[in-house]
Amino acid sequence: MDENITIPMKEWNKAQSILIDIQEKLTKLLKDKESEFLTPSEVCKMLRISRNTYQRYVKKEIIEQTKIKGKAYVKRSELERLIEDGKL
Repeated sequence: MDENITIPMKEWNKAQSILIDIQEKLTKLLKDKESEFLTPSEVCKMLRISRNTYQRYVKKEIIEQTKIKGKAYVKRSELERLIEDGKL
């Protein structure tokens, strides 16, 4: 059973644009997923928190940092677990 739907070109183009935007965001998310460790700046951006809030979470041991060559990082898997557990 074939049914045809007529969509104005303007709306069709808008829908295509939205789909392209979604595809780009998904690609970025998958690429980000590949990175195992996040910098404090990346954590702040991901959680949409300030650097002060990040430091408070570290001080309260909500977020655990890992030092690699003297630089602080957070394991992505640990951050995702905290989010899933509702701790962040």
